Amino acid sequence: MNMHFGLILILLCLTGCPDTEQYAKADDVVDAALEPQDSASTISNDQFTEPTVDQGQPPLDAGVTDARPADTGAFDADAPGDLNVMDDALPSTGDDSGIPEECTIEFDVILPEGTPEEQLYIAGEGFDAAEWEPGIESLALNRQGNRGVLAVTRPHLSRITYKYTRGTWDSVEGTVDCREIENRSLVIDCGTAPISVQDVILNWVDQCSP
Repeated sequence: MNMHFGLILILLCLTGCPDTEQYAKADDVVDAALEPQDSASTISNDQFTEPTVDQGQPPLDAGVTDARPADTGAFDADAPGDLNVMDDALPSTGDDSGIPEECTIEFDVILPEGTPEEQLYIAGEGFDAAEWEPGIESLALNRQGNRGVLAVTRPHLSRITYKYTRGTWDSVEGTVDCREIENRSLVIDCGTAPISVQDVILNWVDQCSP
């Protein structure tokens, strides 16, 4: 055994010692050829930089944010009193508005000179009476010299359309040139009650001379 080992040493000395660095370099070449060519694995730590984040977008790990305003009381249906916050911006009607459901309208009409001493009436629609009847007692004006007055009660935001007569359509009020006038019209706004309507009758068609 010792003799064989001695012979090997002699042979090695005669042939020269192997170049271990050459074998090491050869191994590195083999390993490099066998290693997968992944472009990501060839980037050193010094070359790698964190990807930039678009400032207009939240980071991927930021989670879902709450887009509601910080003060959500006005939008929370369960929060006491929040409905009043939203309703304040809207017009309100009804009992809470302070506007009565109906109110009084006072008509005060000036009569033309020479008006006969006859009963005067309002005829039209939107009143609590038959429509466009020229001589209804409930719509008769109280005569006071050259004036006539009448008070009626009507609902809030109702509309009335009317003309004045002396009891017939032949004696309806007229224009300056003796034509029958267009209908008068009024929307009742009880928020401004009491409502006073002042009209002027220019002519009666049966007494007019163009």
